[in-house]
Amino acid sequence: MEDAGRYQGKDESIMGWWPGKHLLQYVTQSEPFDRPAYAKAGPVAFCGLSAKTSGSDIIFSVYDSTSAAGTLLLPAGFTVPGTANLWVLSIPIPLIAWMGIYVTMDGDGEYQVLYDEG
Repeated sequence: MEDAGRYQGKDESIMGWWPGKHLLQYVTQSEPFDRPAYAKAGPVAFCGLSAKTSGSDIIFSVYDSTSAAGTLLLPAGFTVPGTANLWVLSIPIPLIAWMGIYVTMDGDGEYQVLYDEG
């Protein structure tokens, strides 16, 4: 297994994953948030985001961190259109957040983080 531990130099087995498999065990939703929040402590697999808008766009930043700094898990300024009302982003191959998942939002609405603890 030549690519073992290729993700940030860390062993994936703590997530119940192994190279070449990338299978989720269970996807869980966090509690709903309507403000920036440390949504889930790491290590955890970031599987996506669901958002409910209140008619205006919401701009998200999602970090592998305990605060609004560090490695972005989604492109900066990721925007959910206000016309979407209920919107879900599902990531086919989840991203490992070693520190945890911290989300900032600019706009009105609420969101839930989709994750797998392995």
